[in-house]
Amino acid sequence: MAPHDAAMQILAEGLHSLGILQEEPELALRRDRQLHRRYTLHGTSHMLGIDVHDCANARDEIFRGNLEVGYVLTVEPGLYFQKKDLTVPEEFRASACASRTTSW
Repeated sequence: MAPHDAAMQILAEGLHSLGILQEEPELALRRDRQLHRRYTLHGTSHMLGIDVHDCANARDEIFRGNLEVGYVLTVEPGLYFQKKDLTVPEEFRASACASRTTSW
């Protein structure tokens, strides 16, 4: 979970610097808060198989093991700003069919 936690820390810091998260990232990321999750609709990555998402049995509860040479993982942390989400400045909201990206 360290890569996921690190990615969420970076995203929370970015949300805070954009003024979207009002609370400090450390507080917003606490297990009892998780305020960043409004804008992160999925985890940081997942295993990738022959048929893209055919690794359903590789969930945390089932799969316990080490990554080995030849294993493939996606890396897809992301922020998703919905078109009608008034908690996000208008310039960051998604258009009708595409989302905007920004870097900080």
